[in-house]
Amino acid sequence: PDTVPGSSTGWVQSYLRAASGITSYTYYASASTSSVSTDILQPSYTSGTKTCKNVLRNLTYHITYGSASGVITDVRASVEVISMVEGTDQELVIPQRFSVRWYKSGGTPAQARELPGSPGYIPGNQIVVGYQTTSSSLTANAQFVRGAEIPAAGASGACSIYHKTPILYDTPVKTQCTITVANAAALQTYCESIAAGSLPAFLAYNFTHIGLMGVAEPRYTNNWTALTAASSLPTAAWLSSVSTCSSLVTGVEFDFVIADLGEQVSPQGAVLAAQVSYVTGSWTYSSLEALNGEQTFTHSVAVRYHKYNNGIYDRVGKLRPAKTTFPDDIMHPFYPFSGSQRSQISGLKVMVVSGVVALLTMAGGML
Repeated sequence: PDTVPGSSTGWVQSYLRAASGITSYTYYASASTSSVSTDILQPSYTSGTKTCKNVLRNLTYHITYGSASGVITDVRASVEVISMVEGTDQELVIPQRFSVRWYKSGGTPAQARELPGSPGYIPGNQIVVGYQTTSSSLTANAQFVRGAEIPAAGASGACSIYHKTPILYDTPVKTQCTITVANAAALQTYCESIAAGSLPAFLAYNFTHIGLMGVAEPRYTNNWTALTAASSLPTAAWLSSVSTCSSLVTGVEFDFVIADLGEQVSPQGAVLAAQVSYVTGSWTYSSLEALNGEQTFTHSVAVRYHKYNNGIYDRVGKLRPAKTTFPDDIMHPFYPFSGSQRSQISGLKVMVVSGVVALLTMAGGML
């Protein structure tokens, strides 16, 4: 904080170490003291295809500091860029993310994500997901920092690969987006763009395993459960005679079986199992269904939760037994009780009380 502006000392040079989104591969700088070439990151516009390339979507600063001194020793950056096509993405605004991550030099690497503060899931917290990876004989789970996400609608409700919404624990949700086509040829192009045994790009998800609890460790595979598919993916087929795309996956449904574990006073939410199902159907182009020269079709994604009753019960304390003995002086001064044990004279007390009640009744009758 005491570094003087304009001074040649006390400053750390930053480097752009990684860039993704330019192609299917991530570009890395060739050395720790160099940056990714800015030439490949320059925004450009191609009028013929109406495409704007290298639009910034995500910028993250990675800052390393001394754990004892607190002095910043290294600053690096990573970016994610995308390409925008006018009239295809139907979007005027792209959400941009800016973040800073801190690392202690010489210490234990920081957690890749924030822990929930509770061993189990808390309703409303994001579901922990990832995919399993193997190196030699070792297996672990590559965990996504941003958690589970599903597609969401973009501008004007149109389907967009750039819009996502999180999957939150014990929070059912359903999203929908629309695909518009101007004619049968456009629908055919969309139908044939879907690879055999694959999902449409707008419905794709990239996780295969779910963390059993909110603090699931990537290193321990028994902290995770596999996402099972209810059926295999069909292959979409174009039927030109009826202008129909058949066997098309129009929706995806996620079902989570959840339960509360541990003591009732502090239950810990857990995911016991997860399954994904595919909703298939046929899209048929008809000029009679077109509105303003375009026909609209809908994709959907649903997330549902099923609570498993694992024997939670309320503990009720035992009732205290009623007191069946009388105090020693209940008949004072009519009967001269001594320090005798109550258990030995309880029957006599009852007899004396009954006799007194009878005498009082007779006296009332005589009056």
